Amino acid sequence: MTKIKQLKKLLDKSGNVFESEAQLSKASFELAVALGWLNSSINPVTARLSFVGLTKKGLKLYQNKIRKQLDIAEWVEIAFTLAYLESFEALVQKNDWLKVKISEMVSYQELFYKYKNLNNYPDICKESNQLREETQHEIKQWQDKIKNAVTKIERINYNHELIQEALTNFSESPLGSALTNLLSIYLEQTKLDIYILSIITGWVTWETQKLVKSLLCDEQENFAAQAKLYIIAAQESKINKKFESIESYLTEHICTGDGDSWQVFDKVKIPDIYIPLKCHLLNSNGKKKEHVQSVDLNTWVFEQLTDPNRNNQVIFIQAESGRGKTVFCKMFASWLQEHLHPIYTPILIRLQDIDTFDIDVENILRMAIKEDFVQHHDDWLTNCHTRFLFILDGFDELRLKGKNSGSIEKFIREIGNYQEECQTRTNLGHRFLITGKKSALHSIEEFMPNNLERVEIALMDNRLQEQWLNKWGKLVGQDKAKAFKDFLQLENCPHIWKLSREPLSLHLLAVMHRDGKLVSKMFEGVSSSVRAKILIYQTILNSVLIQVQENNYSLSNKLNINDLRRILTEAGLCAIQSGREIVSITMIEERLKGSAINKKLDKAGWRLSENFLDNAIVYNLQLIPDSETNAGYIKFVHKSFSEFLYAKRLAESLRKWTQVNLFSKDQQPLITDNQLTEEVYDLLYYSGLTPEIVEYLIALLDYDCNQINLIDTLFKRLKHFYTYWCKGRFINAYPQNFPQNKILHTKALSFSGLREIDIYTGLNVMILLSELYRYAQVQDALKDKIIFYPCGQKDSDYFEDDLFFCIISYSNSIDAHTFLDTLGYFLNNAQLSGAQLSNVNLSSVQFRSANLSDVNFSDANLSFADLSGANLSSTDLSNANLSNANLSNANLDGANLSNANLSNANLSNANLSNAKLNHAKLTYTDLRSANLYAASCYEVNFSGATLCSATLNYARFKGANCNHTDFSCADLTNTNFTNAQNLTTQQVKAASNWDKAEYSPEFLQAITNSNEIE
Repeated sequence: MTKIKQLKKLLDKSGNVFESEAQLSKASFELAVALGWLNSSINPVTARLSFVGLTKKGLKLYQNKIRKQLDIAEWVEIAFTLAYLESFEALVQKNDWLKVKISEMVSYQELFYKYKNLNNYPDICKESNQLREETQHEIKQWQDKIKNAVTKIERINYNHELIQEALTNFSESPLGSALTNLLSIYLEQTKLDIYILSIITGWVTWETQKLVKSLLCDEQENFAAQAKLYIIAAQESKINKKFESIESYLTEHICTGDGDSWQVFDKVKIPDIYIPLKCHLLNSNGKKKEHVQSVDLNTWVFEQLTDPNRNNQVIFIQAESGRGKTVFCKMFASWLQEHLHPIYTPILIRLQDIDTFDIDVENILRMAIKEDFVQHHDDWLTNCHTRFLFILDGFDELRLKGKNSGSIEKFIREIGNYQEECQTRTNLGHRFLITGKKSALHSIEEFMPNNLERVEIALMDNRLQEQWLNKWGKLVGQDKAKAFKDFLQLENCPHIWKLSREPLSLHLLAVMHRDGKLVSKMFEGVSSSVRAKILIYQTILNSVLIQVQENNYSLSNKLNINDLRRILTEAGLCAIQSGREIVSITMIEERLKGSAINKKLDKAGWRLSENFLDNAIVYNLQLIPDSETNAGYIKFVHKSFSEFLYAKRLAESLRKWTQVNLFSKDQQPLITDNQLTEEVYDLLYYSGLTPEIVEYLIALLDYDCNQINLIDTLFKRLKHFYTYWCKGRFINAYPQNFPQNKILHTKALSFSGLREIDIYTGLNVMILLSELYRYAQVQDALKDKIIFYPCGQKDSDYFEDDLFFCIISYSNSIDAHTFLDTLGYFLNNAQLSGAQLSNVNLSSVQFRSANLSDVNFSDANLSFADLSGANLSSTDLSNANLSNANLSNANLDGANLSNANLSNANLSNANLSNAKLNHAKLTYTDLRSANLYAASCYEVNFSGATLCSATLNYARFKGANCNHTDFSCADLTNTNFTNAQNLTTQQVKAASNWDKAEYSPEFLQAITNSNEIE
């Protein structure tokens, strides 16, 4: 280090070349002292020093002094040593977490001065002397290690071979290794684990090489040419290529930029309008933790990442559509890259973009990340210099792309296992963050890994909304922002106020208000939030159509506004059926073949792909021309708009199905049964309607002026289709086979096979029938006319008790979870009385307020199912798995629950009178205020259960395990506790009428003894 020492002497004579804008970190200061660059007499706390531009200034200072061009050996020694210092300090100043860790550490250098001063006080206590001696011994060992490390650097011979290694592969060169060793010794004082230290030193060496490379470009041409000879003679390091590839990925895909992916609408960028969100902490069952306030989402995730005790946890962020999941992923990844990289390097993966699904975690990561550092480096996951945070956005999108929950269940379980492995293996330290809708988990709740840390994004509160409005005011003017705020608070728009708590809806409302398209009169009489949202999207759709017409006058002469609306609704249909946000115009043209629109275009000699697009972003839609293929695409900025357009397209067809031919004698349907069947398979063949689409659809049908007749006729026609579908009439038909026709007339299906098309079409029709039935139940004119009995009405000639079981079995021939994935969310209020459903898997099914009386559920899996308010009277649930199920307010009068597993279930306010619970497992079950009148509970395990305020009159608890069971305020009149196990006098005395219960003689004596003591 002779040149560094000479440079230091020059510094002492020539004055300070340091910047004085920031305080130097302790580690950088001590490192610079050891390398001979700074005097140890300088106080690093009070001195305002910075290493910004240190290398360039040092080289210039030395060269000016010697007044000649440095030779390559001198240049390498000075440049790499100073660049190493500068790169490390730059990393510390950039990385907030590392900066805190270093500022909190008590360095050996500080201890050395502290205990050196204590030598002046020999009379201090014995304990202090002993601590001083032990610490001084540690300091001596540390100083020896530092001295040895510095000696190695001083002995480096800057010959031809070393110069070549340093310029081409600094990290593995003797100089790079020696500097890394010295830095590692200093960083040991932070008490960070060796894996993190390896990440830090790895990136410092890479940044050093990058900085030196940029400095070479500034040197004189003859000197740069001389250095390049060394570089050309050796092959560039594979390590350098890896780091360069990672940096390139971060720059192109993670850093905030000007690309379309950072635009919201109307060229507004996400960072300009983004407000940090809050979240609710959830328990292992996905329920909000009681008495716990919402927390800042960004802070919570950061704490999860930096807490070493949580390295085995998978972070899962759930929220409904439009709450800001995807935007959070983009903003957090960008923030992480700026403030925590390389401790964690963010990798953002949109699960929607994965075409080939694999349950193996490493395979799916390799397929999703196309960068060089993944594709050409087999050790990219085990390399000691990198640690990634994999952000998997849109878990629910895997379902929409035709992936079944069997493979999805295995995938998320594999992620859980892989995360556990990352904690135990020091060369893996990666973390996973997953986002998605809660509904994406509804059929696999029981299979969720134990190491899943779940939160739910909360609605914006007043404070967050105020922050958002302030940002909006900076874009459009504070006056307009104030006017928009006043609009949101109007009393005649309560549903708008609710929608404004969702980030997506708030921004749409703001843009519409800015453009004068949002007035309070629009929402007068609006009865629900979904109706308000439909009005918003209708207004947006009209704006899109007007802009398309204005931007293309010649097109508007050929196609009217209804034609353009049809084109966009077909685009929405294509987006939903394909599971993609981008739809090619050629796909839309394929669907429009034979239509009036197609005939108009043919007559004019036009194609949509050549005349429809102008690369405009209009609210929620982007029109993208493609100069190479001359085709182009329509991109939906947010999925909710494509869902609305699809629902609108579906509603149009459903209305046509109810129309009659007024010119026929008996007013036959305008659409024949065969035509209807063909259209049903065309519109509903894909893997499942979402709750959002169904909600839009029902609301759109409710707008019809003749909705009562429309719903009645539509239900009858779909019920007719359902009956034939159950009998296999369509898939077995010859020669006209509608599922087969769908395959022949569609070039790009998201899946193939007659069976898949037939199953998904039938299940989607069942969803529509179920939703029409639910709608009818709140309409006086329809509630007695429209009732959907999937098995037929009990005791009627058309009742088939095993039909629902057959549908489940047929559906699950695709995959064991197909039925639940598709229909499980839509079975609330279902009429299944008398059905035979033994041994079925209905885990996490939604059966709220369903009529399930006399159903045979023996040996069925109903874990995590929602059966709240359901009628289960006289139902056979023997040996059924009901763990974690919600049975609150359910009617289980006379039900057979013998040997059933009800652990952790919610049976609060349930009616269990005369029920048979013999040998059942009710550990930690919630039975608050439940009615167990005359229930048979022989040898039931009530360990940890809560029966406070329950009615237990005449209930039989013989041999029951009552360990830590809560009977407070329960009515024990004539309750039989003979031979009850682990029952205490304190438990029964906390109840009401405990003295009127029946006990074994030994327990009665215990009660008597306790009374005497009292």
